Amino acid sequence: MKTMRSQWVSIALGLALTTLVVGAGMGFAFARAIEAQPPALVRTASSKVFLRMPYLVQPRTDSIIIAWLTPPGVTDASVTYGLGGGLNQTAPVRVHPQADGVLHSAVLTGLRPASSYSYAVHSSGEVARGNFQSLPDTGRIRFATTGDFGGGTLPEQAVVGLLNQQDPDMFITLGDNTYEGGTIAEMDTNVFP
Repeated sequence: MKTMRSQWVSIALGLALTTLVVGAGMGFAFARAIEAQPPALVRTASSKVFLRMPYLVQPRTDSIIIAWLTPPGVTDASVTYGLGGGLNQTAPVRVHPQADGVLHSAVLTGLRPASSYSYAVHSSGEVARGNFQSLPDTGRIRFATTGDFGGGTLPEQAVVGLLNQQDPDMFITLGDNTYEGGTIAEMDTNVFP
């Protein structure tokens, strides 16, 4: 009985992974741990540096990726992070130039499972701060998933509202996150809110 159950769990996880990687185009797992807070700017409320504030993707028990968008030509950046309120670790920043901005990413590694972390993203004199909780290595992880929400219509927003009420640890998108051109503006309008 236990072997049969393990096989079904493996099959379900395999199908979910296949859907994320192959089936529906570009999928993301957005971290939304209980302690996660949106980043806050240290300087000003309206940033000329952060076109998209830092956000967390691909959460794991021992790592997470932080990404953000700056105007074209802004490539200087650094990331510090640490347990609780500490910022004693650094992560290398990768730069991905795009037509309408520069996408930055950093992999925060060496995390302890189910632990609270703080981070600070520095770029061109501005600082964005936030915090999150790494995924646990045992127990349950609550997640919500949706796809084909790229229009940002009222019914699509209502579905996201229902998912939000479930208070998941993370959201997994299955693709078709934006329609038409897949531009940064469409992502900012239809995905990130």
